[in-house]
Amino acid sequence: SCTLLPDGRRMVSAAKDKTLRVWDVQSGQALATLQGHSAWVTACAALPDGRQVASGSDDYSIKIWDLTAGQELATLQGHSAAVSSCARVPGQQRVLTGSADRTLKLWDISGGSAFLTLKGHTDLVTSCAVSPDGQRALSGSWDKTLRLWDLRSGELLQTLGGHSWFVTACTFLPDARRAVSGSWDKTLRLWDLQTGAELKVLEGHTASVWSVAWTEDGKRAL
Repeated sequence: SCTLLPDGRRMVSAAKDKTLRVWDVQSGQALATLQGHSAWVTACAALPDGRQVASGSDDYSIKIWDLTAGQELATLQGHSAAVSSCARVPGQQRVLTGSADRTLKLWDISGGSAFLTLKGHTDLVTSCAVSPDGQRALSGSWDKTLRLWDLRSGELLQTLGGHSWFVTACTFLPDARRAVSGSWDKTLRLWDLQTGAELKVLEGHTASVWSVAWTEDGKRAL
């Protein structure tokens, strides 16, 4: 997992060696190593202020890091299994996490607590994303589905089915009306989030898809 900081000059990577590393994008140099997790660091997300990053780990915890000082600020506890994904909430000091305990949790960074738990998946949650307006979340799971959630009420809005194997990646398009997902079935799928309809299947990979991203204009996927 990796995340680009808002300044566009630095990125943070999460690794199996239990650390995160901060990198200078232009030079390729490692600027700092963040240590504190006791197991594989599976996910990371830069917070909107660009000074902090959240990380999730197989040690069941989420940690918040100060990138200026290179220090751990807080440890968030609440999941009962490995944390597999995390996503920032645009414009807010909040982070969304997904876990092998089959739930997602929305955390208030300043308070250090989860104030919303999303339940519905029947297998571990592998990926999550938050819409540009911060009001909806999308999650992918080993149950082969994606689920669309209202982050204000916790309501399940849509269940998207179509993949034939584990869903391992998901993201909103910039218009927030569509989303794309990746799966161990070797495909990416484009979805209409208003109707729940599958719009397109993108084929070409010869092995599992682990991550996906869109360009800012919403015209190309990676």
